Amino acid sequence: MLTEAMTLPSVYGADAPKENSADLRTYGFELTLSWKDNVTLAGKPLYYGFTASLGDNVSYITRFENPDKLISDHFVGKRLGDIWGYRTDGFFATDEEAAAYEAEINSKVHLMAGDLKYKDLDGSGAINTGKNTLDDPGDREVIGNSRPRYNYAFKTDFSWAGLDINIFFQGVGHMDWAPSAKSSYFWGPYGYQRPSFIPKDFEKLCWDPSEGADNSNAYFPRMRGRAVANYKTNDYYLQNAAYLRLKNLTVGYTLPLKKNSVLEKVRFYFSGENLFYLSPLTKVSKYVDPEVATTSVSEDLTYPYSKTFSFGVDITFGGGRKAGSKVNAPAYVKPYVQEKVVEKIVEKEVVKEVPVEVVKEVVKTVPASTLDGSYNDDLYFVIGKAEIRPDEAFKLGQIAQILKDNPEAKIEITGYADSGTGSPEINKELSQQRAAKVAEMLRKAGISADRISYTSTGSDRNASAEPESNRVAVCIVK
Repeated sequence: MLTEAMTLPSVYGADAPKENSADLRTYGFELTLSWKDNVTLAGKPLYYGFTASLGDNVSYITRFENPDKLISDHFVGKRLGDIWGYRTDGFFATDEEAAAYEAEINSKVHLMAGDLKYKDLDGSGAINTGKNTLDDPGDREVIGNSRPRYNYAFKTDFSWAGLDINIFFQGVGHMDWAPSAKSSYFWGPYGYQRPSFIPKDFEKLCWDPSEGADNSNAYFPRMRGRAVANYKTNDYYLQNAAYLRLKNLTVGYTLPLKKNSVLEKVRFYFSGENLFYLSPLTKVSKYVDPEVATTSVSEDLTYPYSKTFSFGVDITFGGGRKAGSKVNAPAYVKPYVQEKVVEKIVEKEVVKEVPVEVVKEVVKTVPASTLDGSYNDDLYFVIGKAEIRPDEAFKLGQIAQILKDNPEAKIEITGYADSGTGSPEINKELSQQRAAKVAEMLRKAGISADRISYTSTGSDRNASAEPESNRVAVCIVK
């Protein structure tokens, strides 16, 4: 582990260099759950999915040379992120109480009514850091941990009738944050004098020195500039910086375009980043972003995460093709594979009623991996698991055009379901649905039902090669 070396004497005149001087061990877990499905809503398919993740870890130092066990250095058994601080016992109610306490502990800071009272844990009669060692930490002890615990995220998406929605939440279950004097957005006038930021209605949270004032709900000490004694690291001002943030919301709508349109796809969308967050920290300060507070290097919290709003339109030009026109082959289809497949189809006379020129044009639009001869010489088109993508719909449009140009030709559709999806009965039902979906698209394209036949099977004859795939086979016959 690359970290700071053992603390050197002050006469060295510089910070200790970093070196590979420590070992650590981390314990944790990660869990992810996902669900994707589709239902029919108002006669149209509604596709939806959910993903949830949860993770946590803690790390301990298992090796480090620290014979004095200085708590400002690593030491064996130390948990990374531990915060050492003082325990408090409320505010002083009167100046007399503060003066008596000041004399008792020999305080070097002038204390007043409304200041914090620290507990003398070691009974030494003084509030200090002792020898700053594990054996003598003075009046400090571990009061929290600055590392994030229980990182989680939720993501969901919906798609229906051209409308699509994506939502992403992210957060931390618990994380302690001890604000330093530089955290002006938290401390306001109590911190360093340089900033002049004072939150609205800040005085309502402060201890009121007025006679008879009710200070039972006071959170900050009496108002006076840079009250050093009040913002030493302590349990009273230790903050829970847990949060839940809406990281992204995207809403889009895809226009329903006519077939053979010059425009293949037009989608309007809105996207928002960091739209809002929920955190226990907002009870004390609405101006401190918990994610910034726990990651800021300078601790001044000057630059919180900003909200971002985006509007746009995605336009895809494509257009349908007329009968007999040429179709350019996709870049991922190798020419020699195309020619090999075309020759194989013509040689076996799989498609007898369809002109060879038309077959060649259709083959050019099919990925080579689906036409490698492993499908008993039939002409197959792979259809996705949940929905028919635009490129697959384009292929079906070409098939419909072939059938229109060749009245004698018919089409056979076979649905295959992954053998790992469940029982043969479930597989057969799934494959039947997929085949029926393709048949319905062809009927909408103007192909009469008597020219279309479809069957289904409960096993995938190529499952050993692609066990996760589900496909619909389309074959043009006499």
